[in-house]
Amino acid sequence: MNKIWPIAHTHCFLGLSGVALTAMLFIGCGQQADSPRLPTPPAELHILNWADYITQSTLEEYGRRRNCEVILHAYNSTDEMLSMLKSNPANYDIVVVEDRLIEDMAELKLIQKFNPNTLQGYENLDPEMINLPSDPGNQYSIPYNWGTTLLVYRADRLTPEASWSSLFDPQWAKEVLMLDISQECYAIALRSLGQSINSTDPQWLKQATALLKQQAENIQGYSDIYRIKEALLEGSCSLAPLYSGDAAEIANRDPNIHYLIPKEGAPMWIDGFTISRDAPNVELAKGFIEFMLEPEVAAANASALWYASANKAAKAHMAREILEDESLYPPERIQSRLEFLNPMNTSLRAILNKNWKAIKDLNRQNQGVTE
Repeated sequence: MNKIWPIAHTHCFLGLSGVALTAMLFIGCGQQADSPRLPTPPAELHILNWADYITQSTLEEYGRRRNCEVILHAYNSTDEMLSMLKSNPANYDIVVVEDRLIEDMAELKLIQKFNPNTLQGYENLDPEMINLPSDPGNQYSIPYNWGTTLLVYRADRLTPEASWSSLFDPQWAKEVLMLDISQECYAIALRSLGQSINSTDPQWLKQATALLKQQAENIQGYSDIYRIKEALLEGSCSLAPLYSGDAAEIANRDPNIHYLIPKEGAPMWIDGFTISRDAPNVELAKGFIEFMLEPEVAAANASALWYASANKAAKAHMAREILEDESLYPPERIQSRLEFLNPMNTSLRAILNKNWKAIKDLNRQNQGVTE
């Protein structure tokens, strides 16, 4: 598997002394200076994306095709991405984001609207992956990769039940790390209670909150996907929820790491390409999206990353072992138990934010951590 590191660039600016500037002006008023023209620098495409979530060869191939320089800016959490984009929306052309964030980002005018039907290759996408509640009509995003939230564990340390309830089992508590994402944790709690991950029923939200508070008193804590991956690999954590592609990646690196879709089902997610509100090169950005819609390109990139592609036409070019991995491409008997997370309304967000703070405070107190 390819390891992709952020590409760093240093831009140098040449200054002119007063004497040199005077000389140039003098030449301009008289005869033309007989000096070679400086070559025009290549156009730049700036992509804001999760670290390790696109292959270097993919970026290089687009750069060759369009004679441009593709510059990757990596982020490690959605909070970091939002901060970067809000601070400097003109610094980025393409922004890769989770489906659950698209509605809010559109309302905040962080991303721009476009007509997906004008993009060559849009027809290659899986009909099941477009026109979702997070972006009706795909006016702001084009699907990239998709997956599920899985239960991941170290088989050399424990053998959990194939259920989300394992994360709430006191016997495994000291081995558990949870994702530091309130909506994901509530989805897991609600599913373990036999409810839809999108339930807004006050009774079930109250029960989910109680379950998460009880868990918070004993588990290690909450972290981003990169820290959870590291903890599972080094053995400081043995049980956690993790996104399917990330789970497959670390399982390929350590045969003791196993993953599964719990019997209750799981949250589904889909990441998409969006265009920054102040993108300096919109046409190059749209060209890149069309490039990623090519079946062979999408397949090679997704296969290297070990993710399921939202590009249906790409499946004919995918590695067989990925297509046969039921945790990445679940069959219909499992698909029926999967749900996409709906965008949160203002009321639900306020409830979850308030409860989430109390849950994390409880965990910090138990860990002896003070603000």
